[in-house]
Amino acid sequence: MTRPAPNAAYYQQASERLTFRPLTSADIEAWIPFFTNNSGLRFVGAHADDLSPEEKSLKWIERQIERAAKVEFGQLAVCRKDTGEFIGVGGIISRDLDGACELEITYSLLQAHQGNGFATELARHFMEYAQQHLHISSLISLIHVDNTASMNVATKNGLRRERQIEFMEMPVYIYRIQC
Repeated sequence: MTRPAPNAAYYQQASERLTFRPLTSADIEAWIPFFTNNSGLRFVGAHADDLSPEEKSLKWIERQIERAAKVEFGQLAVCRKDTGEFIGVGGIISRDLDGACELEITYSLLQAHQGNGFATELARHFMEYAQQHLHISSLISLIHVDNTASMNVATKNGLRRERQIEFMEMPVYIYRIQC
């Protein structure tokens, strides 16, 4: 199975209101609030373990740093362009599904920044990056069956629900768009 790899442009990007850059250990503190009193954790598989919010943040950020070190796709820091404030993570991640390598558009935003169109904007931006820089036939988003907000983002960006699967011990829909 051949995995597409990110080019240098992947690690420094910007959309209309957002900038995207590699995550660093300096982002761990800013990411901790994502894991505090967040009912959406069940949508990303981060609700079931016994780790503290600090440990979850460290684990999440370190995983993305490892992916970048291996020149694999992974999530980037998402920052507001007007203030530079860190508001979440997003990007492209390679997934093995049914023996095939799929590229998934992913994002998670701090609660204070949800509902402002940032998820739609960043998902659209990474779809455009993939269409311009990668030779792939489609992109996916894996969305928990109860996550209507992310389903709305996917639909706004032209992805269509394909089918339901189990992923990371969760029921998810595969949303797909042809490139």
